[in-house]
Amino acid sequence: MMKRKFISLIVMIMCVTSLVSMEIFCQPITSASSQSGEKITFEGLFERKTSMSVDDLKKLEKRYVPVTMVGSHKGYIGEFVYAGASLKEAMLVAGYRGTRGANVSCEDCIRAIGKDGYGIILSWGEVFNQVSGEDIILAYEKNGKPLDREDGPVRLIVPGDYYCGRYVKGVTKVVALTGYKLPQKRN
Repeated sequence: MMKRKFISLIVMIMCVTSLVSMEIFCQPITSASSQSGEKITFEGLFERKTSMSVDDLKKLEKRYVPVTMVGSHKGYIGEFVYAGASLKEAMLVAGYRGTRGANVSCEDCIRAIGKDGYGIILSWGEVFNQVSGEDIILAYEKNGKPLDREDGPVRLIVPGDYYCGRYVKGVTKVVALTGYKLPQKRN
């Protein structure tokens, strides 16, 4: 009985996550800036709306993340080494404060949006409460070279994912939001 309830809860979470992602978080964002002048805007649960350029990211600790990219429809894409700044560090430098403070806001989520309007969600725990969160990076290099126009100038890399669906190309915006709670069952 408990196993069946647990499976039902997991399926409900997956459905809600899919609906929320599709309806709310994947709305197109228009950007008129050129590649060389593009910046990433940080907004939401930050001290103030702010932005960072690739040069600003390069001032942060540089992290190297090897990944094997597999597309859900394309299959094996290749093996690459991305380099860039930790999303966590960039958020803290940008003034992330969280709902209850940067280190205890487990109900928060982070939305990353690319110049093509594609957006994904990361949980607070993935970024702030796991050692692997340090390797979620805002990459500006691939195999030792700056990202090309298609991928960059900044790409979100989430190395713990088997498929590369959350590797957002051309990141233009990072939004920290209060997380969503599942509806409670009424008695």
